[in-house]
Amino acid sequence: MITRLLTVWQEEYQTWRKRSLQGKDYVYIWADGVYFNVRLEEDRLACLVIIGVLPDGRKEVIAIEDGYREFTESWASILRFGALASAWYTGGRGTPSSEGANCSRSSL
Repeated sequence: MITRLLTVWQEEYQTWRKRSLQGKDYVYIWADGVYFNVRLEEDRLACLVIIGVLPDGRKEVIAIEDGYREFTESWASILRFGALASAWYTGGRGTPSSEGANCSRSSL
């Protein structure tokens, strides 16, 4: 039962992760890493979250991944893969953006 649920959740997450953000017009984007007090391993993973705010004030989770909060590669992987990758690379316009293509964690 647990294995089946886990498989379904993983498939749903991969579909959500690859969804299109075409036409989204985020006026603000926040990126943060959140630690939980659960220590399952020696190295503490953070929950890396990117949230966007639409013009009407609604907030949407754009991306959520596990990673190391202060590790640039963890943040870079969020920007390279999934729904955020094409939106960031194209600047939300459907054409490549030099700003998006060269983004770094500090530009968030």
